[in-house]
Order: sequence, then C-alpha cells, then structure tokens
Amino acid sequence: MSETHPRWGGPGEDYRLKKIRTTEAELFGPDDPAPAQAPTWRIPQRVRSLPFLEIIFTILGTIGVIVLMVTYVRTGGVVSAAVMTSLALIPLVIVLGVLSYLDRWEREGWKSNFICFIWGAGVATLSSLVVNSTLNLDLARTLGDQDSAAVIVAVFVAPVAEEFFKGIGVIIFILARRNSINSRLDGLICGGIVGAGFAFIENIQYFLRTSSSGAFMLTTTVFTRGILSPFVHPMATSFTGMAIALVLIRRYGALWSTIRVFLGYLTAVFFHGLWNFLASNNGIGGWFHSYITIEVPLFTCWFIYLITQSSREAKHIQQGLTPYVVQGWVLPVELQMVTDRAQRRNAVKWAASAGSEARKAMNFFLNSLAAIGLDEYARPLRKREDPARDAYDRELLTKAVEARKKFLSLTELSQAARRVSA
Repeated sequence: MSETHPRWGGPGEDYRLKKIRTTEAELFGPDDPAPAQAPTWRIPQRVRSLPFLEIIFTILGTIGVIVLMVTYVRTGGVVSAAVMTSLALIPLVIVLGVLSYLDRWEREGWKSNFICFIWGAGVATLSSLVVNSTLNLDLARTLGDQDSAAVIVAVFVAPVAEEFFKGIGVIIFILARRNSINSRLDGLICGGIVGAGFAFIENIQYFLRTSSSGAFMLTTTVFTRGILSPFVHPMATSFTGMAIALVLIRRYGALWSTIRVFLGYLTAVFFHGLWNFLASNNGIGGWFHSYITIEVPLFTCWFIYLITQSSREAKHIQQGLTPYVVQGWVLPVELQMVTDRAQRRNAVKWAASAGSEARKAMNFFLNSLAAIGLDEYARPLRKREDPARDAYDRELLTKAVEARKKFLSLTELSQAARRVSA
C-alpha cells in the first residue's frame, strides 16, 4: 500500500503538480518574449458624454434666480426690479473685472465661471434667504422685538448660513474639477465668483427694499454696498476657496484637510459677521468711522495679498516650466509668452490674424502650459503622490503640443494666402 504524502495529498497530488510544471515550461519557453518585451497599453479612459456638473449647477441656480426675481417683481414691480438690477450690475462689473485681472495667467473657462456665478446667485442666495427669514421670524416671536431679532440674525445667523451655502458650491466645484485647480489663487477666484453672484442678487433685494424709503436711502445704499463694499461677499468666500484649493494641491491627509477647510470657512464667517456687526450696531457716522478704521485696512491687506499671489504665480509658472524648456518640450520664447502679459497679448493677437480657431488654439496652449508649470512647481510641496494629477498633466501636455501644431499650421496657411493675394 502506498504511503500517503502528509503535505501534498499523496502521489496523486505529486502527479498533478508535475503536469502543471510541464505545462508552464511549455508555455513560457526560451523563444517566447519576456514580460518586459510584451506590448504595453492603457485602459481607455471613460469620456464624459454629458457635462453633469454644469447641467446640475445651471438648473439649480437658474431655478433659484427665477424664484427670487419673481419675488422681487411682485414686491416692487417690473420697472423697479429692472432698475435695481441695472444698479446692481455696477458692483458686479467691478468685482468680475478685478477677478479676471487676477486670473490672467491660467484662466478658467467661461463655463466654469458661469456655473460658480449661478450657484452663488441662485442656490446660495435662495437657501440663505429661507434660513435667515425663518430664524428671523422665530426669534422675533421669542424675543418680542423685531429689531433685536434682525441684529442677531444679521450678525450670528446670516454669516454662518450664507458662507455655508456658498461654500458648498465651492467645495463641489473644486472637488469635481480637482485636476484643473493648480494654485490657491484658483480656489480664491472660484470663491470670489460665487460670492459675486450672491452679492449681485442680494444687492437687488436691498436696493428694492430701500427704494420705498425715498431717493436718499436708495442712493446711500447703492453707494455703501455698490461702491464702498462690493467685495464683502467675494472676499469672505475666497477664504473657503483658498483653503479647499490648498489641501488639494498639497495633498494633506483627511484629518488635516478637514481642519484646514473648516478654518477657511470660519475665517469667511468671521469677516462676514464682522461686517454685519459694524453695519448693524452703528448709525451712518459710526459705520463710516468703522469702515475707514477697520474694513478698509482689512480689505487693503486682502487685496495686497491677491496682487502678490498673482505676481508670484507668474514666477511659479516660469520655475515649473524650466525643466520642460531644458528637455525641449517648451521653447524659451514660449515660456516668455506664458509669463509675460504683453507678449501673451501679442501672441494671441498674432494667432487671431489666422482666424478664431487659431486664436482658441493659442489660448489653450498658453493656459495649458501655465497649468503644467504651476503643478510642477507645487510637486515638491505635496505631502503625498498624486497619480491622477500627473496623468492629467501628461495628457494636457500632449494636447498643448497638438494645439501648437494647429495654430502654427493655420498661421502659415494664412500668411501663404496673403502672399498669394498680394
């Protein structure tokens, strides 16, 4: 009787293992290619067929704006609502102009800016209005004093609620577009545009409310909100945007990321609440004194920081792209085109002479190189590796090279056509 194998289950198991080894030897013979010589390929990435984020933000924001505008029309009439909307456009143009200047190196597309704006104008404004109005009524009934309830809501409730609903939109947008967020300035611009949309719709409400008290009150409100303080909401929400962008770029752990984003939100609430406190507890004279001594210095520091960050961003792009110049991916003249505003304008103007397609290709080329430069500059500062962002940058570099070929080809054709017709 044969002896049973204590580990493999006897001679039967040995026979089976012998056959497997024979099969392996026959399969991987010396004439077969080694794994390192085998062809490599990547699983095709799923192409997003529908811009879900843009659709959802646009639908929700548009519904909110329509509801609010219908309310304003019912309150003051069509003509009055149209006039107040026109007045609210003044601070909006100022804010968007400044944010556009700050975002001059690595611009976000108009679609991204629009959905940020519509979230702030529709979703955040309507949601905040519901919360503020509900708590205002409850407090007025509890305290028996409408004025005290209004001050409490303005100072302690409104900043928390409004910065929360604005911040939700900023968080969703930045997380959904995480690979295209290349600096804290990108987060600041996102938060600023959300705040600009919120302020635009809220200004219409305030202008309508004060217009019923006469021309003097309306003029005072337009001057204080539209001229003296158009950046209150953009400034507050920008802190939330910067915090979210920073944790994405630096790749902090979950705990530190949560803490930093929460601190950014608390900073937004503090500045918003401070503004409301100073406006609620002083008369015109007292408010103006607080505005000069407190608000103006705070805004000046914030604005200097923005200008400094925008200037540094050009240097960061240049440092990040230097290895690409050394390796031949980017020409020295192209580096200057990306980081020098005058040369950038000249490059776009030169490409535009060959048509809109060449101009779009040039703009895409410059923005892509700027994004890659910012990511390369931030790479040593990351706490963890970011394979998704690295893959995105490689794809962006490929598309930038294709865009270069496109605008060069189109400009050559255009120049040849002009020589023939001359």
